[in-house]
Amino acid sequence: MDNQNKYVKDMTVGTPYKLLLAFAIPLLIGNVFQQLYNMVDSVIVGRFVSANALGAIGTTASLQFFFFSLVGGLSVGIGIIVSQYFGANDEKNVKDTIGNATIIIIACSAIMAIAGYFAARPILILLQTDAVILEDAVAYLKVTSIGIICMGLYNGVSGILRALGDSKTPLIFLIFASILNVILDLIFVLVFNWGVAVSYTHLRAHETRHDLVCRLLLEKKKT
Repeated sequence: MDNQNKYVKDMTVGTPYKLLLAFAIPLLIGNVFQQLYNMVDSVIVGRFVSANALGAIGTTASLQFFFFSLVGGLSVGIGIIVSQYFGANDEKNVKDTIGNATIIIIACSAIMAIAGYFAARPILILLQTDAVILEDAVAYLKVTSIGIICMGLYNGVSGILRALGDSKTPLIFLIFASILNVILDLIFVLVFNWGVAVSYTHLRAHETRHDLVCRLLLEKKKT
């Protein structure tokens, strides 16, 4: 693209192994921080709230993955399509794909969020969740489900940025979000004593801000 700016990296130009290494290393580091990002809630809740609260988080793990999987798969697929058009220097279809992808991700995320929120209790009862942790598990899964929209937007924007050859920007904001997650977890759990549900509530709140900044950078790439 003629108006390509410094944030965009054309992966079709240059030495292949250098391009792949420069692109892959931020992804590998990002995977580490993503795991830390997800582990912090469990560590802090288990240490400072209760064993039952930790059990509630663990009980919902597979269900969280189930509700997130569709949105995550869409993000990967959208990134593939954007990268193909970008590699072909087809700027019009890149912009059209990004616009359509945003609508699709929001719609699918909303559907999964609604389904997860209202199905939380019936599913957990069907899975014979222990009555001692049921209420905490339901509360955590409901808040998790609401956060699917934020998660979908973040994954979608990150996938598009990577499709444009930029794997560093998502990593920078993921590191920032991970550090902020630890700080806010400690504040809300220790100072405000809000318990198991809030650990995910604030996580999605600052991930929303994280997503908005990424989207602003994405807009710069499209111009």
